[in-house]
Amino acid sequence: TTEVEITLPAATLKGLLCVAGKTERRRYLNGVYFDPAGYAVATDGAAMLAVRLTAPFGGAGFLVPRAAIETALKGLGARLVATSNVEVTRGRLTFIGGTADFTPVDAQYPAWQRVIPLDPSGEAAHFDPALVTRMDDGIRCIEGSRRFIPVVVPNGEASGVVLGALPAVLGVIMPIRTGEADTDDAHDRIAAFLRPEPAKA
Repeated sequence: TTEVEITLPAATLKGLLCVAGKTERRRYLNGVYFDPAGYAVATDGAAMLAVRLTAPFGGAGFLVPRAAIETALKGLGARLVATSNVEVTRGRLTFIGGTADFTPVDAQYPAWQRVIPLDPSGEAAHFDPALVTRMDDGIRCIEGSRRFIPVVVPNGEASGVVLGALPAVLGVIMPIRTGEADTDDAHDRIAAFLRPEPAKA
């Protein structure tokens, strides 16, 4: 077997969990995926955050369950240690104060790099505010800064890109597909909203 040791700040894991899945229906998204190409990735299918690690690692990729990460985050300065051969069979998160053993999720992780648009158009799009907020929280946590506001680069009805201050962090966010905007309806509603109510007798 080949032992793989990946050390990263607790804040990185905490930030990635902001967009990691939570539902049993898609349990293969419930955690953080470590790609041997040198990335840590989390997604819930509507938003994705990826962080470039300091270097690639040998062996197969593996998905650390959310529960194990949440246990580790109760300590300070999380460090991930996994043992693997063809597939990761066991792993351990170590941190100040204890350890959290885990069994990697036995499922195929999505081909996450395919959803990243290489040439976003900049065409306007609608995004779920709650999703944008989670993405913003995740990036700010990873980067450790409240000053820089992550920038969303829209891509029409296709996935948009979210850029943080650091080149090692990248997000992808799905838009709300609303179809063509009804500008006539918008005009009517704005006019109605601004129209004074008749005075009561």
